[in-house]
Amino acid sequence: AALETVIERHGKLDVLVSNAGAQLWKDFADTSDDEIEEIYNTNLTSTVRFLKQALPYLEASKGNVVIISSTASRYVVSPSQKLSVYGASKAGLNQLGRTLAPELGPKGIRINVVAPGLTRGEYSDEGLSQNDIATQDWIRSVTPLGRIGEPEDIARVVTFMASDMAGWVTGQVIDASGGWQIAAG
Repeated sequence: AALETVIERHGKLDVLVSNAGAQLWKDFADTSDDEIEEIYNTNLTSTVRFLKQALPYLEASKGNVVIISSTASRYVVSPSQKLSVYGASKAGLNQLGRTLAPELGPKGIRINVVAPGLTRGEYSDEGLSQNDIATQDWIRSVTPLGRIGEPEDIARVVTFMASDMAGWVTGQVIDASGGWQIAAG
């Protein structure tokens, strides 16, 4: 329905940003099968299916795709510990972007992945409110830019990757984390 609405309103689909996300901060041994299925369906399967449905429109417009992943898909230290199922589902998105790039490139479609680090928002704000000030200070101290990301930080990277300025970039996973992975990962 979303694709049909875009085509009705705009006549084409130039950019598809897949930003589906469900997070589970839990020890792997305590994770239920239903929780695993929900995380994979939300984070990985929905993106695969949506992208597959969007392909004819993207091919017609020579459009591009930006998938939102996570630094938890690439690095396993705090704040990514206890995120095994989430991290694995987001790692699948990284691989989806890399493996589809050579298949979609000849059709004129670019595909890239943006992997945010800790960024303020629904999931992180809940987790941050449960942590003490010392934990938040530690996160800032191991992030070279010295702060927790804001949604606008990620939006700027996505906008760049979707623009013609990144017209020679495909199949890449770009960390947007204030350098967190350099110091902590």
